Amino acid sequence: MPGRYPVYTSPSMVVEFEMDRAGIREVAMGRELRKGVDEIVAKALPYAVNVSPERTGAYKAAWKLDTGGSSIVAGMRRVAARLVNTDAAAAAIEWGNKQGDPAHHTLREVLEHIADGHISDVACSPGGCCGHGAARSGPRSAVPRRAGGAGR
Repeated sequence: MPGRYPVYTSPSMVVEFEMDRAGIREVAMGRELRKGVDEIVAKALPYAVNVSPERTGAYKAAWKLDTGGSSIVAGMRRVAARLVNTDAAAAAIEWGNKQGDPAHHTLREVLEHIADGHISDVACSPGGCCGHGAARSGPRSAVPRRAGGAGR
């Protein structure tokens, strides 16, 4: 049969696998997964704000949720939600720039925080529940910040 392939073969039996694409699609675009994904990103928002560098407050104030969307991963559509910073300097703050402003890696820190299982009903504060972002007044790297650069 098309789509079936053996996953185990012995002299007395053959075990085959057939992917149920319709079933996977139902789960990947289902209400329960949508609710879970949206809840996680909503709980990540306050943490992102808390660990954001602050110079003028523009970067900290520019965090937004983009929920209800979908993306295609490995050829299949799945629910998706995004945590987005709309500040014009967001890319320079996240990754640094050629002018010497160091990267802050705020999104990476938020992802590490989620991956470590620290998204709960109460939003964590930097250094509060797990140590992510502890005593973070500047960038992660040891490179000193330049005045007037990224890190608004």
